[in-house]
Amino acid sequence: MAKPLTIKTKKTEDVRPSVPVAEVTKETPVRLNLNIAPSLRDTWKMEGVKRRMTMTGMIEAAMNEYLNKK
Repeated sequence: MAKPLTIKTKKTEDVRPSVPVAEVTKETPVRLNLNIAPSLRDTWKMEGVKRRMTMTGMIEAAMNEYLNKK
C-alpha cells in the first residue's frame, strides 16, 4: 500500500530571506535639467573629482544641506 502524501509547511525564513525594505521603498530617479554657464559646470565637475563625488551627488548634498537649514 502506498504511503499517504502529507503537506509540510516551511517557516517563512526557510523559504526566502527577509524582504529587502530598502529595495522595496527605493524611489525611481527622475531627470532634472539645469541651464548653467559652461565654466560653472566645469568648476562643479573639477570639485566633484576632488571630492570623489558625482555631480548628481554634490547637487543632492548641497540641496539637502540648504533645505535642512531653513
